[in-house]
Amino acid sequence: MRLLLLLLVAVGMMSCSPATVKYDYDREASFSNYKTYRWLQIRRNQSDAPMGRGTSLLEKHIRQAVDKELAEKGYRLVQERDVDFLVAFHAGVREKIDVTRYGYGSWRRPWQAVTVRRYKEGTLVLDVIDREKKQLVWRSWGSSVVNDPAKRDELIREAVHKMLAKFPPK
Repeated sequence: MRLLLLLLVAVGMMSCSPATVKYDYDREASFSNYKTYRWLQIRRNQSDAPMGRGTSLLEKHIRQAVDKELAEKGYRLVQERDVDFLVAFHAGVREKIDVTRYGYGSWRRPWQAVTVRRYKEGTLVLDVIDREKKQLVWRSWGSSVVNDPAKRDELIREAVHKMLAKFPPK
């Protein structure tokens, strides 16, 4: 009974796991010169969309979260062509399977149990491109379990906040 309870708690914790985030950047880029940005227009067809058809709301939520974080850091979103940097994102979701074997026993009397858990993992990649040099200067990527659609916006805000926490690099 204890084992079952422990397993249920572990599965519950994984279903609301926080985003895992990493980043990398060009050490020679002059981030202190960046003040204004705009979104890089990326053509996406429905098959390339992050979550399939009808994802314009997802894209809107990602852009709003990024705009909010960058505004709090003092960057201005402008629609002019001459900006300091461009921002782009890529997102995707894939089905994953977690197989866990546990148990004790001996070679004569093995006792083992196996649990199989299907879940969806979402990945978000944010890129910052130097407009003048047309080069990627900063990239952050994060992933998280996204089983609960009701928490999608919260997960996006949390992931974007973590992803931009170290932007610009010091």
